[in-house]
Amino acid sequence: MLAAALALATACAGPGLNSERIEQRYGSYGVELIEQGRDVRLSCLFSSHGEHQVCRTVAMVWFEHPVDPELAEADRLIRGGASIGATFQRLGWHVDKANIDIGEFRLTSPVMGARMDIAVPAVLAMHIYRFRAARDGRRLNYATIVELHHPDYLDRSDVEQLYRRLPDETLTVAELAAIRARARAAIGE
Repeated sequence: MLAAALALATACAGPGLNSERIEQRYGSYGVELIEQGRDVRLSCLFSSHGEHQVCRTVAMVWFEHPVDPELAEADRLIRGGASIGATFQRLGWHVDKANIDIGEFRLTSPVMGARMDIAVPAVLAMHIYRFRAARDGRRLNYATIVELHHPDYLDRSDVEQLYRRLPDETLTVAELAAIRARARAAIGE
């Protein structure tokens, strides 16, 4: 009975935030905004090593429009450069993710390879999900996010272990292909 309760508590706790995992593993965490617009945000979640920063996760975010008024304060902070998940948590929201796809992404961009401090071409773990903020029985869509992870940080099996128990959101093949094409374009592939 205790084991079942602990398993349920662990499952409900969720996989945690990327920012927390990066800081725990590498001793530091930061967000570098590469592009920020009305519809899209491209950022690197990095760890610092002296004067050197290593991008551990490239995050491509496509915001929902219009943004729900209940999310306006978080949205203002995020568009100012704040971390998405940590900002929602700090403001009392629960981070809710729905898997769209877990797979691999072949990175060939020398610019992104330099940010990640890896040789290209390289195969990166990819996680595509719908980000929602939840509170008081409400779930509000905020963004569709594609994350590409540094091979030293997370590989595909790590991503599957972290996120496979999340609920799935089903898209058509064409919708998924469009998200992947937008991700390639966003990082200059």
